[in-house]
Amino acid sequence: MTYLQLTNEPELLSRLARGDKRAHDAFLQHYKPLAKRFVSGCVFCPPDERDMEDLIQDVFLKVWEVRDTMENVQSFTAYLLCVARNVLINSERHRQKRKKVFIHLSFSRAPEFREVEDKMAYKFYHQSAHRAITGWNVGMASRWCMKVPCHS
Repeated sequence: MTYLQLTNEPELLSRLARGDKRAHDAFLQHYKPLAKRFVSGCVFCPPDERDMEDLIQDVFLKVWEVRDTMENVQSFTAYLLCVARNVLINSERHRQKRKKVFIHLSFSRAPEFREVEDKMAYKFYHQSAHRAITGWNVGMASRWCMKVPCHS
């Protein structure tokens, strides 16, 4: 893949605003190391390598989603770091909400069982629900908690 050179940032921002994928790739190639340093320095949630790549991908996805406003950006570096900060904040909010759901699931009391098969079925469904919820985004988990009483 050939990348455009980042020699004229305003021109590339204009091309990005028009949806030019090559301009986006040029920004990604040029600014990804900066975004990675910023994300890896996060104080409240230092990400592991896999999470860091996901967060950086989210940052550049957000930039692509609002690309039509790029012509108004004076400093792409400042803009990118602002987007990265917001992605980190949202990620931490989602992590905290998932943690609350798991705490609730952990402390909810299991019903009394008379048969071994019932107990095994309950354990299977509880584990399945736990695995499914770990894959949910926060919005899905929040809607589930609103529909199902989350208090004992």
